[in-house]
Amino acid sequence: MKALYLLTILGTLILIGCGGSKVSVIQSPDAEIKPIQRLAIMPESGILGDAIAKELLNRGLDIVTGDETAVMVGGIRINQLGVSARVYYNALREKGVDAALTASAKIAQDGTPDHARAQVLDTASGDSLLDINWEDAWGGYGGSDADRVMRKSTSEAAQEITKELIIKLRLYQK
Repeated sequence: MKALYLLTILGTLILIGCGGSKVSVIQSPDAEIKPIQRLAIMPESGILGDAIAKELLNRGLDIVTGDETAVMVGGIRINQLGVSARVYYNALREKGVDAALTASAKIAQDGTPDHARAQVLDTASGDSLLDINWEDAWGGYGGSDADRVMRKSTSEAAQEITKELIIKLRLYQK
């Protein structure tokens, strides 16, 4: 019985060590990355965008939340009433926003994210500066005890995405 207990603990530790979440970053080779003084979170970014905004705000960065972004552009969304992305980004640029972040997540049945994506767009050019794709950890069959132990919350996903944003975009440069 003792051997089975030790084997179970060893197996759990191996699973935890091997089944971490995965973050991949695609940085446009053509995009000129300038220091970002002010970053707007796009209104349609949902709970993941809110969590990323919170993480960035906690690190002292000048962030425009999704609600504030909606107010800045008069509540209009891109492609609504024929509004182009260029007009939208120009409106943000006029308000002192250097870049905009849009985020989305596919949520599993247990309420944790399976996949998440964040994209940062330059408001001057409309070009994508950075794409971050995040995949949750897995520990076996979906819904199993091992899988539940391995999964991360939206907040943890936002922390990992934020870390990449800060590193790749040099967000601390002023």
